[in-house]
Amino acid sequence: MNHKETTMYFPIDEYETRWSNVLEAMRQRGFDWALIWGRSGGTFERCNDILYLSNYYSSQSGHEYDSPEWMGVSFSAMVIGGQDLPEMVVDEPDFPADLLPLPASNVTWEPHLIEGVAKLIRSKPISRIAMVGTDFLPVKYARLLEAELPDVEFVEADDLVREVRKQKSPRELDCYREIGVKVTAAMDVMVQAASKGGVTQAEVAALGTAELMRHGGVPHMVPVSSGPTMFNHCGDPILGFSPNVMLEEGDMVRMWIYGPVYQGYWSDPGRTVIVGGKGTARQRQLIENANHIITTLMNEIRPGRRFSEIAALGNELRASMDTEEDQPGKMWPIYGHGVGLFWEDPWLTAAAANPTGEDPVFHEGQTYSTETFLHWSGVGSAGAEQNFIVWNDGNELLTTTDLVNW
Repeated sequence: MNHKETTMYFPIDEYETRWSNVLEAMRQRGFDWALIWGRSGGTFERCNDILYLSNYYSSQSGHEYDSPEWMGVSFSAMVIGGQDLPEMVVDEPDFPADLLPLPASNVTWEPHLIEGVAKLIRSKPISRIAMVGTDFLPVKYARLLEAELPDVEFVEADDLVREVRKQKSPRELDCYREIGVKVTAAMDVMVQAASKGGVTQAEVAALGTAELMRHGGVPHMVPVSSGPTMFNHCGDPILGFSPNVMLEEGDMVRMWIYGPVYQGYWSDPGRTVIVGGKGTARQRQLIENANHIITTLMNEIRPGRRFSEIAALGNELRASMDTEEDQPGKMWPIYGHGVGLFWEDPWLTAAAANPTGEDPVFHEGQTYSTETFLHWSGVGSAGAEQNFIVWNDGNELLTTTDLVNW
């Protein structure tokens, strides 16, 4: 099909396979055409479908306010269907051609993005089209698009590409192995610094971030909490860590480093340690309980196992530990989730033990996590998370930082 020279991490044939898989998913749902939206420009959680299909990521500075000069900054769109290669409308001029799997003629810069998308759709024999991204496309833009194309039926299909993305290719799994090395190096440094103490939460986060960047990775957030902020997910809600709270002897310190670490793929290891390495027996027990839950559930997950089985085991373990809820425990009543170009369905929630609808199963080569948050009043809070690849003969651990520091 297309054999241009590129410097992309994934080769062009990987993208050709992705396009084919999306076209097949469209066919199964009765769609001839799909309009796929993305938002990047310094944000990561909704760039994924476009990144997956085109490697396009805008270097704009967020979703800037619309003006007479531009509209739709940080957004991009792809139209896929028919017999030709996909075509895109993007918010950035002169995107490096060697970073795209599509020929330059298939990628159009349009400062007024919605007008450009409408023009592209009008050039095709389209009367009905799947709309992927209705959960984040601004209402203003959707209304403008419908006004521009009154004879086109837009049908919400937000999970169209997301479902395809769940099946990881061998190249994606190799990428995840590289990610495991990068985030483990960063978490190792954070654990070492937190265990010694005498530094602020900010210094722990800075060391982990620097180590991740040295390895060619990037974080989204580096939440560090301890001492007076231990009940909360972050030491500071904007920063993720406090620049003022010192790590004192005997403090419990809960840490995560996560984001689109490499090539847009997310990883999110978490650890809890005690400054000085010993603490009290109750502190150590709380941390060991959290570690036991995530390790046991990870070891039980295998292709074909139902989510309800694993969730029920998680509920049983959690109940045996007489735990209370802190802020992150209330925010995420879960035992795990998929990882990919963001968090992926299905989530392993506590409620999944009693499914009211579909009861999904794990599959070979699935990139997944187990995590938990525990709290005991008068003791502290503990949380931990592992990322791994699901295999029949034993899961492949990606985040290998030690779970305890004593």
